[in-house]
Amino acid sequence: MVTIADFHTALIEAEQEIKFAELSIGSLASVESDGCTSACEPRGVVVPSINELRYAAKHISSAMQQDVSDEEREEQIRRAIRHCVRARLDALKAVVLFFARDFYQFSNDYRLLNINGTDQEKLNAHRKKIWSVLSALSRDHSQSTSEDCENMKRTIEELHDIYLDVSRYRCVFNQLLDKMDRHVKSSDWQWKAGIVLAIVLALIALIFR
Repeated sequence: MVTIADFHTALIEAEQEIKFAELSIGSLASVESDGCTSACEPRGVVVPSINELRYAAKHISSAMQQDVSDEEREEQIRRAIRHCVRARLDALKAVVLFFARDFYQFSNDYRLLNINGTDQEKLNAHRKKIWSVLSALSRDHSQSTSEDCENMKRTIEELHDIYLDVSRYRCVFNQLLDKMDRHVKSSDWQWKAGIVLAIVLALIALIFR
């Protein structure tokens, strides 16, 4: 048997997860340290979660009607609780997707770098982990439970570690790109100087023939 008290608990848990998602995304996305982190903007309110809470409110409103049977009232409360659970899961999914977007942006930003074997293997392992997480997210979550939400939070902890590792790689790779850029500019200047010198020597040779 479920009661309004059970719904109240589920609602509080959903609210906490939404706040967690907004604070996590907002704080991480706003960090910029000498170009070592990606320039992602905060995503703001987790809209899918808010929509789920709207549906939950609708079911609770139906449960509060005086002309419903006890069985129907309990069923409406159950449905409201399920929507609260899905609101929690949607909020946590938003954090997962933030980490996934950051990693794929990182991969795109440094796709031209020739990365050595050890680092490449590590980044491939990160990519494989993120892909498996995204594949899991694509499954049907209409019957999700609180246990699924707890599993998602553990996944977020793993992805957060990947996020920090990728941020460290950004610092190193930015330095490599800067060296490459300076080398290209230096080579370009030397090439142009060589052409000018060749032209000058050719003119001198013509003058003193």
